[in-house]
Amino acid sequence: MNRRRARILKARLYRPVPVIGAWLQRLAAIELGRDASPNAIKVLLKALDEHPDPRVGEIARRAIAGLRSQASIDVVCQYWSATRHPWLAEQIAAHGWVAASPVQARLLSALQAGRVEGLLDSDARLIPPLVKACKDRDETLAQHARQCLTGLRDPAAIDALCALWARSRAAFLEAAVLQAGYVAQSPLEVRVLSALKVGRAALIQDEQDNLVAALIQAGRDGDEQIAEQARQVLSGLSSEAAQQMLCSLVVEQGDSVAQAAALQGGFLPKDSYQRSLFLFLTGQWPAYLELDFDHRILGAAYQTAEAGLRRRILEQARASGQTRLLGIIAGRAVTFQTSEEAEFLARLLAETGEWGRLWEKVCEFPLGVSLQAVRNLAGCDWLPEREDERLALADLVRLASADMLVDAQAITKALPCAVLRARANLLAGRINSLAFAPQQPLAAVGTSTRKVVIWDFQRAQRQALLGSFDHSIGEVTYTHSGELAFAERTTAQELCATYLYTNGKPERVRQQKASITALEPVGASGLLVAGRDQSVALLEAGRQVAQTNLAFWPRAARVPPDGSRVALLHYGVLVLSLPGFEPLHNGRGQFEYVWSPGVLRCAAFGPDQLEKERPQAMIFGRASGQVLAAWTASHPDPRTGQPLRQLARHAQRVQGLEFLRDRSLVISVDAGGEVFFTGWANGKMLGKIHSPGAQTNSLHVSPDGSFMALGDSDASLSLWDLRVLDVPRLFSLPLAQSTPNQLAALGVLLASDGLPQPARHALAFLERLLRHRFRFDVEVSEVPTIQVGEYDIEID
Repeated sequence: MNRRRARILKARLYRPVPVIGAWLQRLAAIELGRDASPNAIKVLLKALDEHPDPRVGEIARRAIAGLRSQASIDVVCQYWSATRHPWLAEQIAAHGWVAASPVQARLLSALQAGRVEGLLDSDARLIPPLVKACKDRDETLAQHARQCLTGLRDPAAIDALCALWARSRAAFLEAAVLQAGYVAQSPLEVRVLSALKVGRAALIQDEQDNLVAALIQAGRDGDEQIAEQARQVLSGLSSEAAQQMLCSLVVEQGDSVAQAAALQGGFLPKDSYQRSLFLFLTGQWPAYLELDFDHRILGAAYQTAEAGLRRRILEQARASGQTRLLGIIAGRAVTFQTSEEAEFLARLLAETGEWGRLWEKVCEFPLGVSLQAVRNLAGCDWLPEREDERLALADLVRLASADMLVDAQAITKALPCAVLRARANLLAGRINSLAFAPQQPLAAVGTSTRKVVIWDFQRAQRQALLGSFDHSIGEVTYTHSGELAFAERTTAQELCATYLYTNGKPERVRQQKASITALEPVGASGLLVAGRDQSVALLEAGRQVAQTNLAFWPRAARVPPDGSRVALLHYGVLVLSLPGFEPLHNGRGQFEYVWSPGVLRCAAFGPDQLEKERPQAMIFGRASGQVLAAWTASHPDPRTGQPLRQLARHAQRVQGLEFLRDRSLVISVDAGGEVFFTGWANGKMLGKIHSPGAQTNSLHVSPDGSFMALGDSDASLSLWDLRVLDVPRLFSLPLAQSTPNQLAALGVLLASDGLPQPARHALAFLERLLRHRFRFDVEVSEVPTIQVGEYDIEID
């Protein structure tokens, strides 16, 4: 019977019709019963108790009791498993009906019919409903289910049952596993647990090399019987590979179960390095001293070990009472991996009175640990032997008594992002462009008086003056190899030249009939030149190697550090590949073009690409004051899913911006002199400063990110120290990782005004620590600086 006919008869079965209604309903029931198909039986099952006419119910019972079709029997069993109808239960038991599917109906009907033999060969799919049936409300059915648990014959079903027991540790499951003596084949952990539980550990003896980790876990089991059996198996390991694995766990992880088993079994690592550590960590002193009498292996191990092993070495040295070992360990050049490790070692040295070793490490600990170490040294009667060290300790003790900030986040908020060091005024003309030299404390300035000044900002003096050019010098840059390049600009359609300053004299390397508007270093000695004649050229060692013409003239250009492409700025940004000047299309996963409602004059490339298929972001500033990061529409911002993300918003036109890769920081300046420092990852402003000039028109950062210059419309520039950005890192990292450059930054900050006293005290303490640390370092005197003051740059 199809579903449509079954629906018609079902409707007729319940339709109230005057006079002949009951007769028609019985006829519908008779037709359904004669058909006896699954669709018909579903209707009759509902009528057993729901139909108001008892005779319809009788018709339904006779039809159901006479079923022979397995498909219809499946319907009856499934209906009974859901409703537990008592009359249907009697029929299933009387006729021995067992559903073929689904699994739940098959299981319950077999249990009800008493035909469980067929269940014992079933696979793992039967186990969840069988376990559930063990708690059935029908106690007889539940008892039959529990009996089935102990007679399983399919390996997959046994594995599933053991896994359920291992997870739940239910008492009735444990009883079944024990009674049947089940041992799972997989997974490994369950195989080990079941074998140990039923006392059949011999079954896993041949698999020792693979079972060590599982046996270690079993050795910590809450079931003491399993744990004891596991420990016995571990201590009786016969496989050499398994024994070595056990010893490695003792050394590398300090596992207590592994250590107890290894000691009971008398196991030792074969490698002398590992054996020395094993003997030391397990307190076998005579054997350890015989192998490592001068503690050389122990010291080398501590130097290269992970933080956890280092801590256990220190704890064992303290527990042994051999404080001499602490001095040996602490006396080596150690790079601390965590602040906790440094704090632990400092505390141990103080507790054991190893004051000399503690003093040696004061300049290597993180700042907070160093501060506490100095305070501990102040409370004892120990002094260094050398006079200069006694003076250093006295200074540090005095500084340590003051209230100070030692938290990295707090100090970040208290410190400026840059410190103004000098102003340089051009006595004649305007400053058109500026560039920092890559290796020396020099800045080249292009002027409107057709001259180039090379300014030594460390000595505050002019190093060289280049003149007698045909036009104003509009662009200045240094190649990555350190050669000075500059180019002319003019308001007329006249020939303008690009020059390289080589061997003490300028050499003309290219000429074009319009102003040069962009000059960028590419590779070691290459230059990119673009101008108002709508041309873009690539020069290598002064020779042109490529050129292309555009439909516009670029107002500026930027080349990323890898030199693979160039961004050309106009009413938007166009990115071309280098050296071929080919457009980079979105379909190739590269940044191609961003439109802007106004002319763009400043831009920078974002972080280097982590994946080849993702584009490198472009950062640009608008006349509206927005600083935006742009991606392609096909490869948007991975954080927001949009092709544009706003990083900052200035009140006036953005005049310059730079991206500091090492610090993942965006620096932008507007015409009013407001300089923002914005984090790339989170878009949060780290801080801001204000330029002292009348109107800021440019921003320049030295190649190493140490110094910044802001150009002003009043023919002057201000020089700033950016190394202060790295100072907060000194408050969270071990001082052993500090550099002379950071010492110079501390001096810059201490010479500045406006610092809160707790911050100034912390900086003074830190500066004295690093001054002592680098007292013999010749690099300190070579660190470049900016000569403080206000100076005039003479160009006549």
